[in-house]
Amino acid sequence: DRATYAMFDYKTPPQPKAPTGAVHAFKMSYNKLYWATARGLL
Repeated sequence: DRATYAMFDYKTPPQPKAPTGAVHAFKMSYNKLYWATARGLL
C-alpha cells in the first residue's frame, strides 16, 4: 500500500524517496488511466 519513485540521470545514482501512500495512489490511478486510454475508453 505504499510506493516510491526514483529520479536519476547518467551522472548521479538513483536516490529513492521514502515510500508513501499518496505516491501509491497516484501510480494506481495512472495505471487505470493508461489502460482506459489504450482501450479507447477515454
